[in-house]
Amino acid sequence: MRKSVIRFLILAAGCVIIVSPVTLRNIFIGHDKVLIASQGGINFYIGNNPYADGTSAVIPEFGNTWQYSDCEYLVQKETSRMGGH
Repeated sequence: MRKSVIRFLILAAGCVIIVSPVTLRNIFIGHDKVLIASQGGINFYIGNNPYADGTSAVIPEFGNTWQYSDCEYLVQKETSRMGGH
């Protein structure tokens, strides 16, 4: 039991050592409170929207020339449409 706890603590410390530099950079330089990255949702949408072809990063609403701010606009629009803040 004790060995398991020690191994878990070593694993947890290793994870903290690996992730913390990126997290601190995100907080202090990027002003974004995320562990590693916050683009998972948009990447999931790009790969799984009805028009996804599996080879290009096309967002149907904006085509090939989209910017990340366009995606933020869509999220805000959908959130307010669904009654969110």
